[in-house]
Parts: sequence; structure tokens; C-alpha cells
Amino acid sequence: MNSAFPSMAISLVKQSPPPAGLREAAPQYRVWFENNPLPMWVFDPETFSFLEVNEAAVGHYGYTRGEFLSMTILDIRPLEDVPMLLGAMNARRYERWTQKTQSRHRTKDGSLLEVEVYAQQVLWNGRLGEVVQIHDISELKRAEEALRNLSGRLLQTQDIQKRRMARELHDATGQNLTALLARLGAIRERVKSVAPDQAELVAECVTLASQTLDEIRTFSYLLHPPLLDEEGIVAALDVYVEGFAERSGIEVDLDVPSELGRLPDELEITLFRVVQEALTNVHRHSGSSTAAVRLIRDPATLVLEIADRGRGMPPEVLERVRRHGAIVGVGIAGMRERVAQLGGELAIESRDRGSVIRVVFPLTGASDA
Repeated sequence: MNSAFPSMAISLVKQSPPPAGLREAAPQYRVWFENNPLPMWVFDPETFSFLEVNEAAVGHYGYTRGEFLSMTILDIRPLEDVPMLLGAMNARRYERWTQKTQSRHRTKDGSLLEVEVYAQQVLWNGRLGEVVQIHDISELKRAEEALRNLSGRLLQTQDIQKRRMARELHDATGQNLTALLARLGAIRERVKSVAPDQAELVAECVTLASQTLDEIRTFSYLLHPPLLDEEGIVAALDVYVEGFAERSGIEVDLDVPSELGRLPDELEITLFRVVQEALTNVHRHSGSSTAAVRLIRDPATLVLEIADRGRGMPPEVLERVRRHGAIVGVGIAGMRERVAQLGGELAIESRDRGSVIRVVFPLTGASDA
């Protein structure tokens, strides 16, 4: 138990009277408390000591009722979470409130639980108390983590397949088309003087084959730019942005420090995919004639920003994006998932004068490739 914490907690808490109008817990409330199948307890918000626990809490956490009543809520929290808890408690006292939060608890055997906590202020035996109901969401969190890991592996598999397809298109299909163009050119020269109409037909075939070769090269680059492996993100973005501007007619200002250097492979791939998806969305949805891509690195973080001056997102759409990560298809959701796999955060700001996608990656402990 964290026996040193109760006195520290008392010294950090501002002593105040209970909020006006706060009523004593009714008998039926106490019956619900005692018989609730979910763990519940009441604690003193000034000393953090337990005032009461129900049988579900005793069974779920492994402490006896007597042990609970000799402890504080700090004793069931991981040591590293205590400062945050103390700060939150001080920030919210003393007003009437009901709130839901997520936190971590430890059981008597040392197991760590992820919990969702519903807390409400009441008068309990004449004393101000906080009644807490706990939902153990540890299994849900583990399932979410497993899903994130699966999503990460799927994204990695997709990148491997895209790299393979790009190589096949470039090395096999591209080489075949190049050989076809050479032979068509030779045929055109041979028949030009004896059958001009046939030479014109061959010339059309040469044009079609040349266009197809260009499209294959572009598609191959979009699948996986070889420059990303050979020279890194700076060179890959430079070529991609130039090609995007030609295809879309959107002027793109690329601001990437030339001294950025090489980054870990997964980070470079993620940066490229985020820029690719974000600029595609600018082209499809924003109506903007310009866009800007900016990459900033300091010792602790790497920040990527993609901005446009388009029509922006309606507030209700932006709220759906923030909650669910998607506007059309899975583009935003895919970006967010890629970023989360590397411990980064993605945020979207949108007004009637344009939108900004900002991605922040931590670099602490990361080594260059």
C-alpha cells in the first residue's frame, strides 16, 4: 500500500464545505449500492479514505471490507498515476458534479485493471463523499489493442504487397512495354516508305504504348516510390508533389528541410502515405487551387502539416471525422491508424477558409535507419 500518500493528499486538498443543496443518500440508493453487481465504493474527497464498499468491490479487487476501510483510493492506483489523480481531484472541488472517466486500478494480487469510473458527489452519513461505480473494461482494452495490432499488421502487409506490385510493374511490365515500343518503332520505319497508311497505324500504336508506359510508371510510383527506399522521404515527396501538381492542377508548396536525413523505414512510409491520402482528399473534396506540405523536426518530435485553402468541412462532418475518423471511405481512418501504430497523433482543423491536417510523431528513442 502507498502509506505515505494520505497525508500528502490532505495537504493538497483545499478544505471547503459541501456544495449547497447536496442531499443525504436515500435508503433506496443505499440498497442499490449494496446489491449492485458492479464494484462500488464511497470515499472521502478530502482524505481519499474509503468510507464504504459493496460486496462486488470486495470480490473483484480481493481486499476484505476491513482492508478497504483502512486504505485510501491512492493505494489502488499505480504509483505513476497518483500525481494526475491528485491534480484532477483538486481541479474539480467543490462543486456538484457527476462524471465519467477512465483510469487504472490495481487489485490485491497486483493485477492491473483498465476501468471506466462513474463518480457522483453525495452526503454519506452526513459527510461529503464520492460514490464511485466501476466498469472493468480490461477485456475491451485488450480486444482494442489486439485489433490495433491486427490493423497494423494488415497495413504492413498492404505496404509489402504494394512494394512488390510496384516492382513487378516497373521491372516486368515496364520493360516489356519498352521493348514493344522499340519494335513498333522499327516496324514503322520499315513500312513508312512502302505503306504510308500502315506506318500511320503503327505510329498510333506507338503513341498508345507510350501513354500506357507513362501510366504504368505513374501507377507504380503511387503504389510505392522506389526513391523512398533508395534516397528517403525528402526525395520521394519532392517527386510525388511535382507529379501530383501536374496531374491535379493544384499548386503545392513543399517545405521539407533538405538536412532532414533518413528516418526509420516505417516512419518514412507512413509520412508518404499520409501526404498521399491528404493531397488526394484536397483534390477530391476541398476545391482548393493550392496546398502546402510542411515537415518540421526537432529533437523530440516530427510534425507533418498538410493545409489547403478550400471550402473547409461543415462542422457536423468535422465532428464525425474527429469521432470516427472517416469522411468518405476509409481514408482518414487509414491515416489515423497508420499514425497511431507509431505512437503519433493526428488532428484536423477546418474552417471556411481551408483545412489543416497535423500529425505529430514522437522521436524519443527512435534511431535513424
